[in-house]
Parts: sequence; structure tokens; C-alpha cells
Amino acid sequence: MIEAYMDESERPGGKFCVAGVGFAPAQARKLAKEWRRLFEGRVLHMRDLAHGRGDFEGLSPAETDRLLVEAVAIIRKRFSFAAAMSCNIADFNLIAPRQPGFRHCYGLLCLMVMRSFGDLARKNGPSERVSYIFESGHAFESDANRLLESFARHPARRVLAQYRNHAFVNKRDAVWLQAADLFAWEVAKFKDETFDRSVRPMRRSLRELLRGNQDRIIVRDYSAHALRHLRDVEPDLVNRGDLDV
Repeated sequence: MIEAYMDESERPGGKFCVAGVGFAPAQARKLAKEWRRLFEGRVLHMRDLAHGRGDFEGLSPAETDRLLVEAVAIIRKRFSFAAAMSCNIADFNLIAPRQPGFRHCYGLLCLMVMRSFGDLARKNGPSERVSYIFESGHAFESDANRLLESFARHPARRVLAQYRNHAFVNKRDAVWLQAADLFAWEVAKFKDETFDRSVRPMRRSLRELLRGNQDRIIVRDYSAHALRHLRDVEPDLVNRGDLDV
């Protein structure tokens, strides 16, 4: 079994990303021990670490950089698979199906990350099943949960995502969600500042996460055209009349 921890990140310009990091149970336990030792009771929110706020207020730039470098090293050592999907919220709003569950791109991107995890799990072996754990508290959590519950009612879709179950939990109760927070924040920043606007190179921390892991990580950005394709051409996943919501 793989435990996939999922979090989201939104950029000021409207780029939105959902990312998941998956661990085998034994590796998840080791990560938790190393993570708690590194952060000493602090809860990692990348926005706070990057701007010296919250639990990271008063730390020097050298110390925050050390924490990030060591956190990335822990993830690299312990993770099995990872995936991140992003889009511009405005693009999604232009083509979104007019039905419950699609008021925001959050739920759709959760499904797409799950599908990528299914692909990655099948490469690792047909017996791999994935438990999906999401951070609780997003404004559209209830919409996403309706999509996920509908998705899980269909055997073929469960196979698509190698789905075992899903849950929403508090980040303080699951340190692995902090690893997903880091990945989501890094990918959202890259897609916004490097991929879309070309105002900076890829950050060293994201480059290190991706290095040598092309077969274990999927990162994808959905243009308006790609979102329209999902709506109109893939009825097994998101067609307007297909989900039981």
C-alpha cells in the first residue's frame, strides 16, 4: 500500500496547484521521525518559511535555507511517488461544467493527481493500492469530497487511481502533509514565475526534488485547451453528466 498525502497551493496571479507525495508505510514512519526532529514542533507552511512568518518568525535566512535543504533531502530519501497538477483558475472557470463539484478547480486537480498516482503505482506493480489523505480546511473541500466519493463508487475509476480510500485530516495531525505542502508550493511557484512569466529560473529546491526521479514524479500544467479536452473527451473521468453529484 502507498499512503499519498495531498496539499494545494495558490499563487497571487491565479495559478493553482494540487500536489501529492506518496510513501510506503515503513518509509512514512521514518519520515515522520526525521521531520519532527528537523522542525522541532514547528508546522511547515512554505509561505511562512519563505517569508519568515508564523513558526519561522525570527529565523535567519541561513537557517530557513538549511531547513528547506534538509526537508528536501528527507523527502527524496523516503518517497515512493509524487505528482503535481496545476492550472489557472480563470481558465478553469471559463470551461468548467456547470454542476456541483466543479465550482473550483481544486476537486478536478485532486482527481488528476490521483490518476497520475494510479499510473505510477501500476508501474511499480499491480498490487499497489493508494490511500489518499488530503489536508482539511480548503474552502471547496466539500465539493472535492463529492467528486472523490462519486469517483470511488465506480470500480473502473477505482482501478484508474489504484484507489483504496481517502480522508481529509489536519496538517498538525499528519506531518506528511507538510511534505506535500512543500512540493505544491514549489511547483506552483515554478509554474507561475518560470513556466508562465519567465521571471526567474527554477528554484534549486525544486530542481533537487526532481533530480533523477523522472520515473517516479509526474508534473503537469493544464492550459485552457487541455482543460476543455478533459471536459469533452474523457467521459470516464470528468464528463459533465457522468459524475453522480
